[in-house]
Amino acid sequence: MNVLLAALAGLACATALPLLLSRWDRLATFVGVVFGTVSCAVGLAGSLKALLSSSRASWKGPWGLPIGELRLGIDPLSALFLCCLFGAGMAACVYGGTYLRGWPGKKRVALGAAGLNVLVACVAIVFLARDGIVFLLAWEGMALTSFLLIGFEHERAEVRDGALWYLVFNHFGVACLFGLFALLGRELGSYALPGTSIVVGGTTGAALLGLGLLGFGTKAGLAPLHVWLPAAHPVAPSHVSAMLSGVLLKTGVYGLFRLLLMGSPPAAFAWVLIALGGLSAVLGAINLVATTDLKRSLAYSSIENVGIIVLAMGLGALGLAQGSPLLAALGFAGALLHVISHTVFKSLLFTAAGSVVHATHTRRLDSMGGLARRMPATASVFLIGAGAAAALPGLAGFASEFFVYRSLLEALQRLQPAGQVMAAAGLAALAFTGGLVAAGMARAFGVAFSGTPRTEAAAEAREQPAGMVVPMAVLAAFCIVLGLVPKAALALVSPVIAQAGLDPKLLSPAISQATLAGELGFVLLALCAGLAALRGRLLGRALIATGSTWGCGYVAPTPRMQHTAASFADPVVRVVGSLLDTRQLGAVPRLAFPPRLDYGFTATDRVETSGFRGALAFCARQLAVLRALHRSSLQQYLVYIFVALLVLLSYAARLVRP
Repeated sequence: MNVLLAALAGLACATALPLLLSRWDRLATFVGVVFGTVSCAVGLAGSLKALLSSSRASWKGPWGLPIGELRLGIDPLSALFLCCLFGAGMAACVYGGTYLRGWPGKKRVALGAAGLNVLVACVAIVFLARDGIVFLLAWEGMALTSFLLIGFEHERAEVRDGALWYLVFNHFGVACLFGLFALLGRELGSYALPGTSIVVGGTTGAALLGLGLLGFGTKAGLAPLHVWLPAAHPVAPSHVSAMLSGVLLKTGVYGLFRLLLMGSPPAAFAWVLIALGGLSAVLGAINLVATTDLKRSLAYSSIENVGIIVLAMGLGALGLAQGSPLLAALGFAGALLHVISHTVFKSLLFTAAGSVVHATHTRRLDSMGGLARRMPATASVFLIGAGAAAALPGLAGFASEFFVYRSLLEALQRLQPAGQVMAAAGLAALAFTGGLVAAGMARAFGVAFSGTPRTEAAAEAREQPAGMVVPMAVLAAFCIVLGLVPKAALALVSPVIAQAGLDPKLLSPAISQATLAGELGFVLLALCAGLAALRGRLLGRALIATGSTWGCGYVAPTPRMQHTAASFADPVVRVVGSLLDTRQLGAVPRLAFPPRLDYGFTATDRVETSGFRGALAFCARQLAVLRALHRSSLQQYLVYIFVALLVLLSYAARLVRP
């Protein structure tokens, strides 16, 4: 515990020093990066030691508020999420120090460096808090800090819009959590978070679960409260996007896990988690394929992955409710393994996407192309991250999804017929999602890195500095290690499984199967990479003549004749178009040889456009009627005052009437 307190103290210094040195942007950024990286390394070492030893410790500090106590603590669940936080935080600090070099003189980059350290500290306190008041204060600090970091380029309208959506939805979640801890404090007589199982039944128990699901589910990006995520994550600086997606979404997952550990949830709550998780996974995957914005597609991928995590968590909770230890262990293991995997590969993908955006100055896939030759290191790590996101065997993401499939198959065997139908639907949803994600990741890599440059900016793109490439390479290495040695990840998950009252040895057959499949998959991937390298070496020694290829009758094909992101997604969009808000751009050509053709479509999330934005537009139209009451006439306002006085006096007369 002392090591983690030292890490928090280091993050405090990493925040204060850049602010004190803010007149010298480069120096302040360097100091913030160094102190932040070292503090995260110390925190990672302490968290890893506490997790592997399954230690439990607490610390109580001075507290001047009339409610609550400054009580922090560590247990296996907190330690696991702290490992994800500090690991991703180290990569974000190093990457962000180089990423922000383009803004000195234009932006106060020292504030950005300090803000990232504040964010890491607040999230760490969320995971360590053992008092509801401390938890809420740290949660609010996390929300406000991330809002400011998202709005780093606030002069752009889309950045302000995304930051505002983030702030509104997060404060809706905070309001629900205030209600949760108020009810919990009333039942327990204290705001201290219970360290053991509690029994709260009836209406109060249902209210606690409902408020927790709304508060933590909003933060995690569960559908249908997910619409803030694709608006906020793409517009943030890329190292901040990596933290938002890789870590901050997990605070909602952590809250749900903590809620489940407080007591045995009813089977109905588990089915709600399974349904919402499946819905989030499907909606996220569909929008991932449909959108043509690189970072926005990764944001929808985060929704899909959080859906998988919550679905697996629901299966684990169902196993506890139905008295099936194997189902519970498989479900919780799949969820926790995917928490680790998603932290690694999504941090990698967002940082790689940031390098692409940094080099091409655009997020549109159709404005990229041919980047593999110009940015070979970024292309390689992006390909590894995309493979991990698609759950290819041999990479991170496969073992965790394998456990989710195993838990669904176990549910098919153990549950009653109605439950078997739901489990079969979950299997279908997961398989459908997997296919869409594989297609979406293939499209993102193919359109951005393959072919020829579509714009001048893409043609002039160059590889990014080592300060951005090295963190990505380390994350890519972890993607491979987690895929080849899933036992290492299971060693991190086992203490949390034991904390839930389950035996980790139940997972031995499943982990052996996942290891074998991962090794075979990696051998296949390595064979493909070796053949590609051999081909390149052999062709490098030969004299190769170049000439025009046949281009459907065009003698000199141009970059505009390549497949676009929209054309790649068109077959999928036509099938699932009812779930999307699609709009046609341009007109279908009527001539056999049109002089110019501008035709395409845009596909956006129907939940966002027809749901939330549509509801807001409807309210705005209805409230516009009230504008007719606002006139510049003084006499009209005097009439309003006179009518209001008559109403108030009439009401007062009724109150004093005997």
